[in-house]
Amino acid sequence: MFQIGLFEIILTLSLALVILGPDKLFVVARYLGLMLRKLRVLYAQLTDEFDKQLRLDEMLKNDTLKSLDDLDGLGTKGKTKSKNKSRIKPKSKTKQSNKKIAK
Repeated sequence: MFQIGLFEIILTLSLALVILGPDKLFVVARYLGLMLRKLRVLYAQLTDEFDKQLRLDEMLKNDTLKSLDDLDGLGTKGKTKSKNKSRIKPKSKTKQSNKKIAK
């Protein structure tokens, strides 16, 4: 894509080492890595939002949107995510099974 060879990479890194010095080079590299990660997250969020809007437009165009409940799973790409899931674990049946064993 960029057609950068090994020589160009080594030249760039050596110039950065000379200009920034060994102490600041690692700080700058870490900062650039963090910024790159943030950009990737923002790009992923942006593409997800565009995909969600395209699916919504397709649903409105085809008149398949029956209610607002259809919008809940729109951004999950087929996966249903419920925010109201109960975190309560079912009661253990060990007491009942112990009673049956004791009889």
